[in-house]
Amino acid sequence: MKRPRGVDGDIERARTPIEIRLDVNFKDIALLELAVTHASLTNNTMSYERLEFVGDRVLGLAMAEMLYKRFPTESEGYLTRRHSQLVRSETLAAIARNLNLGEHIRMDSSEESTGGREKESLLADVVEAIIAAIYFDQGLSAAKDFIEKNWEPYLDEPLFLGFKTILQEAVQAKGFAVPTYETTGTKGPAHAPVFTIVVVVEGLGVAEGIGTSKRKAGQAAAENFLEKHKDKLEHQALPEAAPRLRSNCGQWGFQMREKSTLIKTEVCNKKGEDQAGLS
Repeated sequence: MKRPRGVDGDIERARTPIEIRLDVNFKDIALLELAVTHASLTNNTMSYERLEFVGDRVLGLAMAEMLYKRFPTESEGYLTRRHSQLVRSETLAAIARNLNLGEHIRMDSSEESTGGREKESLLADVVEAIIAAIYFDQGLSAAKDFIEKNWEPYLDEPLFLGFKTILQEAVQAKGFAVPTYETTGTKGPAHAPVFTIVVVVEGLGVAEGIGTSKRKAGQAAAENFLEKHKDKLEHQALPEAAPRLRSNCGQWGFQMREKSTLIKTEVCNKKGEDQAGLS
């Protein structure tokens, strides 16, 4: 592979460690530097945040095309669910960790002392910013090549609908109203909040969930509701949820048995890593 050149195309320079890790040679190295610069070190306009905005859109388009070609017989609904799983923060953070991006992020000592290099949301943002940097530096084709290379291992991961979706299908099949969710508490510092959410199904019951984001707390609440009220939700056929198993070790998903009973199933993927997506 040729050594990258300067912006003017005349001066050769050595590839930086992050370029080697990404396997991308930048024409304008300043774009890559911006993509890994956290706002704590500068300001919002001189950090990765604007690039992240673009990268999110590029990733969405590239992933939609990949799924359209990969699953030619699947429905729009299936493609939508798989797309959501592949562009969510957990998947992006896993890819960032595969690339060891945390060690390359530029941030101030305060952010680093609070675990900034391992924060899921921060890692996910940087991945999207890098995608945008590649797009601006080399075009859509190069950005798509980067995405295809790094997302390929995740395309066939078990698809999990998410506990909120499973709960809604289960209670509606039983004749109950759609679950409602309410944030009942927030604690912790601004950089590491913890949310409490309560889910209510009128006429059936309530459950509480806690998480480091409202989405995670909502999923936890739905999961706890399903566990708490599983006896009342048994013998309900969940055709969409049936084959979708959560793949992270020590967790659980739902599958169907002969009598269409909602059951708790232990599952663990081969890698033993938390790679599954939750809706």
